[in-house]
Amino acid sequence: MKKRFFAIFTALLTLLCIVPLGAYALDFDPYTVEISFSGAPEGTYYVDLLVKMDSSDEHYTDFNAPPQCFVRRYNAGGNTHFDYTDLPGITSDSGIAKYNTDGYVSLLCHYSGAGMTIYDSEYNRDKFHNYDMFAKLSIPHEHGYPDFIGISDKYGAIRAAYVGKDGNVLGVTKKAETDYDFHEPYAFITDGDKLTFRIFGTSPAANIAFWAVVIGIPLLMIALIISKIRNAVWKRRTVNNIQEGAENGKK
Repeated sequence: MKKRFFAIFTALLTLLCIVPLGAYALDFDPYTVEISFSGAPEGTYYVDLLVKMDSSDEHYTDFNAPPQCFVRRYNAGGNTHFDYTDLPGITSDSGIAKYNTDGYVSLLCHYSGAGMTIYDSEYNRDKFHNYDMFAKLSIPHEHGYPDFIGISDKYGAIRAAYVGKDGNVLGVTKKAETDYDFHEPYAFITDGDKLTFRIFGTSPAANIAFWAVVIGIPLLMIALIISKIRNAVWKRRTVNNIQEGAENGKK
């Protein structure tokens, strides 16, 4: 019986450990997020993130370099080549650079070292993940810089701004809701005025449940084994007492 308990315990513990570790082995970079959107106002070219940060913040800068656009160009022969080009409409005088509502400012424009690459086609806009546009936003990895989860913890809920090629803000989403995914990288995804912050991994509640199971199952197994041993000892003592009583009665 004890062998069966230990076999079940070993199998369950191995299964519980392999599943989460296999997911985390993907190891996506929390300093880089994908940004994709749908349901955007007409004229939207890319989506910026908005954070509650003022000019006294250690990571604040007056203006970062404009985002780069990764353009796929088609020639008459049907061949393609790729170019990087700055978005000429995004300057320190643009609406997104000057945006400041309820303390929210552009992360791309004012968070020191932030940079974005927008993936677009000049003649045939590509679809990424079934959304209208796809971009990657990165922040510095240097010591003292929090990752995107740290930014959310530090500055509070993040919003997103729909931005046109001229830098005008065409709309702003509600505060981000958090979602967790085992297989996809960190991302901000908009759908109209809704914003989702997708975090790679599992939710805190799932982590608590996982460790409760990892710790609880061994404790339960140990309790069952102890109970089994105690019952066996009690039965043996009871049998011995009965036998001794019978022998004493014969004498």
